[in-house]
Amino acid sequence: MKSHVTRILKNPRSIVFIIIISIIPFIDLLQNIFSGMDFFPAYGAFLAGSSKGHISQILLTWFLPIYLLMICADDYIQDYKTGYNHILITKIGKKKYVKEKLTTSFIFVFITMLIILLLNYILSIIFFYEGTFAFGVRPESFIGNWLGYYSRLYPNITYILYIINFSILAGFTAALGSASALIFPDYKFTYPLVFFIWFMQISGRNNAALIMQPFTETSFNQFIWIWIKLLTTALAVIIFSYVFKVKTDEL
Repeated sequence: MKSHVTRILKNPRSIVFIIIISIIPFIDLLQNIFSGMDFFPAYGAFLAGSSKGHISQILLTWFLPIYLLMICADDYIQDYKTGYNHILITKIGKKKYVKEKLTTSFIFVFITMLIILLLNYILSIIFFYEGTFAFGVRPESFIGNWLGYYSRLYPNITYILYIINFSILAGFTAALGSASALIFPDYKFTYPLVFFIWFMQISGRNNAALIMQPFTETSFNQFIWIWIKLLTTALAVIIFSYVFKVKTDEL
């Protein structure tokens, strides 16, 4: 895993896209700062989606799998094209190689997103440290929806939990990208496939965006159902890719 992370951090393309996904939340924060609204810190941070037009949220969430593929999830395609995968398999074995590709993608992206979103939240606390604006919505407005009620009653705790939630979701999306690359080691197949799977998750009534953003009207049951749908899809592709690659004669 250490050598894989080193490769990611030494790859100029990976660094460029890490910078891009880092900048987007901070542009959103700047929009909120210059909006003139005195936001409560949790409402002024990126995941709350308080900026006008929600452009930053759209740019990050809709194209999230593409960013993650560019950062690390399509590593296997590069290994496959150069033949480096055979060298690594000879050294560490096929099972360990495949497992390392999947787990490193998850862990690296999880930690990266966690750091980015925590820094964004800390800056929101600094800039809006006396802010009180929360769109005029009180916890009492959500009697019957305890997720909505407690999220507004404890906004700071809620926001931190949603940071962790988003980071886990991003990690699984990266692992899904890696799994797809293992099955189809070709850019013209992997990228459209992953984006199609993500598009199916991010669109429609019970879409993934509803569990990425705190302080919405999403119920707990709806939240769990969307997570089950996402997790089932991701794990199905990940497990299939692992079994498929381990049982094939060559990678």
